[in-house]
Amino acid sequence: MFCYRVKKQIGAYLAALGGTDAVVFGGGIGENSPEVRSRITEGMEWCGMVINKDRNKNMIGKEGKISADDAKVGIYVIPVDEAVMIARDTVHCLRKRPLK
Repeated sequence: MFCYRVKKQIGAYLAALGGTDAVVFGGGIGENSPEVRSRITEGMEWCGMVINKDRNKNMIGKEGKISADDAKVGIYVIPVDEAVMIARDTVHCLRKRPLK
């Protein structure tokens, strides 16, 4: 169900934007699960998303391209430290509001 919902959301964004140049997987699942990335992109060849199975399988916890060389849409994995992002956003919000 998770993969289906992500695929559906990507399709909605593609329709709203009129296409895309790239799709990026990040965070815990996107960064570390080749199987999930594969399931999400499966059947998306119609919009130019073609995954390179070997690249996808070997791209865990590091940054890189996992799309096929001839794919019209680039597919990338970018590690994200979600805890740091949450902490930075929290500090940013706190600085905007005066403390009582």
